[in-house]
Amino acid sequence: MRVIAYSHSRAVCKEVAQVPSIEGRIVATEQEMVALIEAAPQVTVIVLCHLDSYGAGAAEWCQALMNDYPSAKVIALRDRPDFTEGCWLIRQGVRGYGHSLSNHHIIAQIVQTVGQGSVWIYPELMQFIIAKLPSNPQWSVNQILSHLTPQEQKIALLVAEGMSNAKIGEVLAIAESTVKKHIGSIFTKLNINDRLTLALIIKKT
Repeated sequence: MRVIAYSHSRAVCKEVAQVPSIEGRIVATEQEMVALIEAAPQVTVIVLCHLDSYGAGAAEWCQALMNDYPSAKVIALRDRPDFTEGCWLIRQGVRGYGHSLSNHHIIAQIVQTVGQGSVWIYPELMQFIIAKLPSNPQWSVNQILSHLTPQEQKIALLVAEGMSNAKIGEVLAIAESTVKKHIGSIFTKLNINDRLTLALIIKKT
């Protein structure tokens, strides 16, 4: 897997440079970024795009990048993330959308999540998306939850409400690490990879 970062911002570059998988592949021009993508045709490429470094029309440029290089997994970063833009980019195929000034631990988590085939979006956007989903008949939700243990059912419903692992642990009075294990089990049983998909299944199936 190759990870490339495109940004003009010193603050962004400073944090991104601390992500082990970057290995110095931080570029300041579109040409350099494209050259690195094309240099690894047989390798999974993750591209962190700092949209504010591109300027006007960045979201459309990001879409064009995905059209030109469909095998690349694009993560869009914004200085001021926007719900509308985030939803639009996710619909276009962006694999991650978050704050460009996130610390390197969060950026590493985003890269890892996307590298594993899942979608990563910041918590507030996930809550916004989930809140917009219509509720479904109780029978369909029960049918989905029947595959899970009672504790997993509680956790799945809380995830579908947009709660973080820490908040779920607080609500259920269990350790955050235990929540994490249960969520892993839920994903396996339902054959899914991420929290957003779980929320969509529960809210929209």
